[in-house]
Amino acid sequence: MICETLSCSQCTFQFLQENRDTIRKIALQTLAELGVSLAIVFAVSFFLSPLFSVSLLLNAVLLQTKVNFALRILGVYTEKKSWKKVASICHFLAPLSFYTNTAVNGVILTHEMGHAMAIRALYDGAQPRVVIEPFRKGDTFFRPHTFSSLGRRLGLQKSVVSITWAGAGAAVLLATTLLVAGIAIRKKDPTLARYCIVSAVANLAQHVFYAISALWTPAAKLSHDFVRLAAYGIHPLVSALVMIAIPLAAATIAMK
Repeated sequence: MICETLSCSQCTFQFLQENRDTIRKIALQTLAELGVSLAIVFAVSFFLSPLFSVSLLLNAVLLQTKVNFALRILGVYTEKKSWKKVASICHFLAPLSFYTNTAVNGVILTHEMGHAMAIRALYDGAQPRVVIEPFRKGDTFFRPHTFSSLGRRLGLQKSVVSITWAGAGAAVLLATTLLVAGIAIRKKDPTLARYCIVSAVANLAQHVFYAISALWTPAAKLSHDFVRLAAYGIHPLVSALVMIAIPLAAATIAMK
């Protein structure tokens, strides 16, 4: 597009007119992402630590929305210029921005809910309480009362291991579901597929690193899931390999 003789505003108007349908598509994608982000913020807000406020989450969503809208526009522009590598980077950075600014808190909540659900299943009257520190971590507090019938069948050691593993297990289940869904829709809806796959891989990377970090974490810090599992004989590297193997096997089956 030649704009030497046009003012900046005229050039911008011409670009918008020529790419009206594309801009509308980008706007709809941005609104859809914003809707999902606000839904995650709403869910996480019920479990926020008193040290944090919802405004922190909303500011992150606002930053994400601005950045991703710009990345989508840049992606369209670079595609028209046949700068395929730059366009590919833009397409990758948008879902990564979504994960780091919003989805990561949903993953933390999913992890802690895994613990909470296992506690409810294995104890009677334990009343688990989940507390989220956005972008950092979550904690699940409970008072161990009497075992449920399932807890009695498993015994103390297996119950503790099950509760500890349930957090990572819930997150890996979420990642596996997103990964398989992304592979299934990659031809029909490449944009949504990228969001699913990038979120799944980032989630897995986060949890694999968490498992490996138990290797240099003091053995006395039993609040670390994988240090506690190591105390019961499950090596952190074994945990990491299991978390990689499950979604990898599911993805391999989905691609056939």
